[in-house]
Amino acid sequence: MARIASRYEERQSSVLLPAIGVVLAVLALTTAALTTDESAPLYLLVVILAFACLVLFTFSALTVTVGGTTLEWHFRFGFWRKRILLADIVSVEPKRVPWWYGRGIRRTPDGWSYSVKGGGSVAVVTRAGRKALVGSATPERLAAAIRDRLPQQVKATIDLPRN
Repeated sequence: MARIASRYEERQSSVLLPAIGVVLAVLALTTAALTTDESAPLYLLVVILAFACLVLFTFSALTVTVGGTTLEWHFRFGFWRKRILLADIVSVEPKRVPWWYGRGIRRTPDGWSYSVKGGGSVAVVTRAGRKALVGSATPERLAAAIRDRLPQQVKATIDLPRN
């Protein structure tokens, strides 16, 4: 039997979201500089822009880890950390997701989606019926890493399709 690494980790990041933040900031600050109306304080605009940029930067990276007894994922800075016990997983499959599912955290027909870039995800279903789409640049590798680390009793009770 082949020995598998004790831990699989993948980090997916996007340049698009921070770039959108920079463009929005430049547009807003340019608009503020050209506006002579004193009704809206400039510091309020700066605070709102800083918050928007922080949110976009936070959702621009997703780290997925399969190790020990859990599948875990979180966005940059450890934000929105999620964990599923490997023993609770009943189905794992790589999946191409439509572009309209969006980025970040979204409710989709296939369960909650956590993604940074479009295209690839791994669909995970638990015994309790909880569904999640975990974004991945290499969904086939992530799905294989999860399958390889499932407890033997779980592997014996579910049919795991191999490509």
